[in-house]
Amino acid sequence: MGATVFSKVDEEFHQLNESTLWSDGPINPNPVAKNYLLQAREALLEENYALAPTLTNKSQDRYLESYESLRDLLIRQSFGGQPTNYDRDLNI
Repeated sequence: MGATVFSKVDEEFHQLNESTLWSDGPINPNPVAKNYLLQAREALLEENYALAPTLTNKSQDRYLESYESLRDLLIRQSFGGQPTNYDRDLNI
């Protein structure tokens, strides 16, 4: 479970997510994907920008599933005045 947090002093918006929530269920990996990785890298190093996307597309499944957000959570706070010494940080 995780969240992306967008916040202001008096309002926080959390976009919650959970690792098993997909648009249509988990996919099976493409067993030949690894065969195209080195070729795609070489095409990029050679600045062959027409070939590189073709190779990377071959390493993907036809229908890729999308990771979906679980829920949005909005928290509003009333401080009865303008907050001072507001600080925000990321602690993982």
